[in-house]
Amino acid sequence: MKRLLISVAVVALVSTLAQAQTTANPKAKVDPKNNKVSRPVVDKPKPILLSRNQIRECQEIEERIQAEDQVLPPVVKAWEADHAELLAALAESNKAAESLNKNGASLKEDAEALTKFNEVLNAELKEGKLKKDDQLKKIKDFDERRAALQSRIDDFNKQREAFTTNKAKLDARIKPHDEAKIPLNERIEALADDRTDFKAKCADKMYDEGDWAAVKTERAKAAAAAAAASAAK
Repeated sequence: MKRLLISVAVVALVSTLAQAQTTANPKAKVDPKNNKVSRPVVDKPKPILLSRNQIRECQEIEERIQAEDQVLPPVVKAWEADHAELLAALAESNKAAESLNKNGASLKEDAEALTKFNEVLNAELKEGKLKKDDQLKKIKDFDERRAALQSRIDDFNKQREAFTTNKAKLDARIKPHDEAKIPLNERIEALADDRTDFKAKCADKMYDEGDWAAVKTERAKAAAAAAAASAAK
């Protein structure tokens, strides 16, 4: 019994038959008594069937497509979710780095200003131009500014240490994520190639059911034998 590999081919076959019915048939006979043309005899074209080698290839392609259609979508979805999460984390990391850079620049300016203040104060103290109260006031001011600056520096160092730790963890996630993209894209491209091959070699093609079943059985036996040989090692 002959069957189409997929039902879409029925449309093409109906179209072909419709065209054949409108074509004059040289085998039509004329009845001499009433001078009428009898019902024409239409020769049905013999369908071209897939060979067993072609069937085997179609079965293999079809099984690969079906398997990847089950497994690949959740893998891609998981990778895309992880990708979105990493992009968000990377954006936050970049904001943190920008904030640290601004704080670092501000600390540097304040430290330079405090150094200049200290130099001027030492010069004034050395020259003895300042009154005792002014000396004590400026020294106290310097000590307070220095303590406040040191507290800011300590906080900055803690933030920078936390940033460095988090950035290292993020980088450790980004590397395998990017590496996983390569084989994933290869699988996606291979699936697209299989769909193209199936459409070109198998879709809308007719086959013999007996050949299809025989090839299926043959492949199942070969797979079982290969599994047994592998288990025996």
